[in-house]
Amino acid sequence: MSYSAEEEAYEQYLSELFDRDYRDEAIDGFTTTTLQSYYLANPLVGQEAKGLLAEAQALVGTHPRSALVMAYAAIEVAMKLALVRPVVHGLVHSESLADFVTEAVMGATHKDRFKKLLFRIATEYAGIDMDTFSRPGQKRTLWNEIQDIEPKRNGVIHRGGTVDPNVTAQAIEIATTLLRELFPRLLNGLGFTFTVIRSAMSSTRQPIS
Repeated sequence: MSYSAEEEAYEQYLSELFDRDYRDEAIDGFTTTTLQSYYLANPLVGQEAKGLLAEAQALVGTHPRSALVMAYAAIEVAMKLALVRPVVHGLVHSESLADFVTEAVMGATHKDRFKKLLFRIATEYAGIDMDTFSRPGQKRTLWNEIQDIEPKRNGVIHRGGTVDPNVTAQAIEIATTLLRELFPRLLNGLGFTFTVIRSAMSSTRQPIS
C-alpha cells in the first residue's frame, strides 16, 4: 500500500507522540484536572453509545446479527468517545487534532501501544485493573472479550455471516458493563456523581461538592 507525503507525515507524528508520551512518566503526569475539564466541557459524552446499546437490546430477539452490529458499535463508541478521546485530548491539546488521533489509536496499528495508557487511566481513576478485570462468571478479561467479539462482528458486516445468539448477548453484556460499571466508576473517581438508569446511563452529572 502506498502512502502520500501527508499520510507519511501523519504516521510519523503519531509515532513520535506515542514514543514521547506513552512512557510511565508521561502517564504519571496525566492529571485529574485534564480529564475533569474534558468531561465538564462535554456533559453528554456516552449518549451516542447509550442509543446504540438500546437499539441492540431492541433487536436481539428478532434480528441477532443486526443486534450484534449495534452492540459492538456501542462498545466501540463508548471506548472512543467516553474513554479514549478524553485522554487523547489531554495529550495533544487540540480539538481537531484529537479527533484525528482518536481515530488513529482505535485502529489496529496503534491500539496496542495506546492500551497501556488506557489501562493506567482505568486503574488510577476507576480503580479497575483492566489486565485482570472480567465480568462475573467469565474467565476471559473484558478487554479480551472485546477483542474476541470484533472478528465476529466483522464476519457479519463483510461476509454476511451468521452469528450465534449467545455471541450477540455477550456483546450486549460487554457494552452494558462499559456503560454501567467502568465509565461511571471513572467519573466517580474524578469527583463526579453519575446516575445509572436501567441498562444504560443518564446524562445527569454534577461535580461532587
